[in-house]
Amino acid sequence: MLSQLRIDTETWKWWLNERMNNSNASGFFRITTPTFIICPKDFPVISITSIYVEDMSFL
Repeated sequence: MLSQLRIDTETWKWWLNERMNNSNASGFFRITTPTFIICPKDFPVISITSIYVEDMSFL
C-alpha cells in the first residue's frame, strides 16, 4: 500500500542530517509574486510559530 507518510530510509536520513538544517529564508527575497504559505496549525514537524518567525517575517 502506498502512503505519503512512507519514505525511503536514505532520503529520510538526508533530510534529518543535511537539508533540515538549511534555511529557506534567502530564497524568499527573490519572490516577486503574491505568495501563500499553506500549513496546518497542528503540523507535527514544524510549529506554526516557527513558520511565522522564520518564514513569514521575510514576506
